[in-house]
Amino acid sequence: MIHGNNEENGFGKEETIGKIMYIELTDVGQAFKMGRYPIHFHMLGKVTRSIVKGNSIHQTYNRGIAIHAVSYFRVIQNVIYNAMGHSVFLEDAIETQNIIDGNLVIKTNRSTSLLNVD
Repeated sequence: MIHGNNEENGFGKEETIGKIMYIELTDVGQAFKMGRYPIHFHMLGKVTRSIVKGNSIHQTYNRGIAIHAVSYFRVIQNVIYNAMGHSVFLEDAIETQNIIDGNLVIKTNRSTSLLNVD
């Protein structure tokens, strides 16, 4: 998880940069635990220099990519297969100006251990 504090890393500052590109993640995500996702950008504010691109995420036990209170983030050309719960998850609907493009999501499985929307 890449985590920030909105008071310190608010929408005007970009002190955290995360780039996750061209890796394979399998058997990831901790089942039945909120916040234990394979890739999780959490409360970072504006992150124009951060990206998740070209990754293979499969056989997940708790979502695929979670975005919480993050703006101007790019999630591009990833493949997510056989995920439990949302494959790409925007947590609070305050996430704005993000680009989620060219991703392939196959076999998203229902989860009764997370939120009702999963």
